Amino acid sequence: MNRENAFSHKLKEKTDAEVKEYIDNREKYSAIAVEAAIWELESRGIQYEAAENIQKEMNDKKNAALENEMIQTGIAVQLVPRKTRLIHFIIDGFALQGIMYVVDLIPFVELSLIFSFMLMPLYYVFFEYYFQWTPGKLATESVVVNANGSKPDLRSIILRTFIRLIPFEVFSFLPSPSRGWHDKWSDTCVIQSADVTKLREKNGQYNLAPEERKIGVFVYVCIALFIVTVGAGVVLSKIMTEKITAEGAYWLKESNEKDAKNILGTWNTNDAELGKLNFVTRDVVISNGSRNLNYKIENRILIITDNKGFLKNMIIVEKVPATLILLDADNPENKLVWTKL
Repeated sequence: MNRENAFSHKLKEKTDAEVKEYIDNREKYSAIAVEAAIWELESRGIQYEAAENIQKEMNDKKNAALENEMIQTGIAVQLVPRKTRLIHFIIDGFALQGIMYVVDLIPFVELSLIFSFMLMPLYYVFFEYYFQWTPGKLATESVVVNANGSKPDLRSIILRTFIRLIPFEVFSFLPSPSRGWHDKWSDTCVIQSADVTKLREKNGQYNLAPEERKIGVFVYVCIALFIVTVGAGVVLSKIMTEKITAEGAYWLKESNEKDAKNILGTWNTNDAELGKLNFVTRDVVISNGSRNLNYKIENRILIITDNKGFLKNMIIVEKVPATLILLDADNPENKLVWTKL
């Protein structure tokens, strides 16, 4: 079976001599390029003694590094690397944000806050206790195990979950090997699922059958209650939104009717351009006794126009006996006070 890495595709079109160049002058190239060259010659059926020697040397270095890691961690198999842990962090972060969006649909603020506070611990405890993985770990075929390869108990899972809440704990994975505080302090680790049997056997657990953890009735009830609560929240939110929208539309309609009634009559605008305005009907206003203008009131905004491009927008603020207070829509700092004649 052909082996490939991220550099392999660059060697496909090269000649045998060009591929051997990577091996003969390996100090000029990265280890991944040299390894890709060795595998490319192997896939072409070419036996090259220099390649075989270098491959053996590289394997010896890898094995030594792996053995050194095992000595440091006390774990008999290789831990998943930092980049894999980063993938877990990103995927689980997106999953938690998605669930948080659903939680935010709950209309009761106190209940929503409680769910938000409990979400992260419940997320990790549920997935890691029952399945040994979270969605992020599942995507990379990784699992949580005890140092001897067995399934962690509930106490260990709860402990590692709450250690995650320690400030800057996420940075504890930066050193190599990548085993953070919530792994070390709970005596657990994250490995490839394919290495679980190997780890168990190295710890003498040859005949120990994997423990199956079934989700109990209580957990199903909690999940059902959560779904029902969120569903009720969605329905109630929709009802409340429709109610608020209807009340707002009714209030605007009533306000427009009231403003249209109150504005009828003659007003001194104290404005040289408008002068005295006589609102004779619900759409006609006469300026200074002779100039006919049109007007309308929408959402507390008074709009006065004529047929020659004149336009004046004013915001109705307050109506008190014989006085109308407005704001110039083009210059809201300009307060207008009209008096009724």
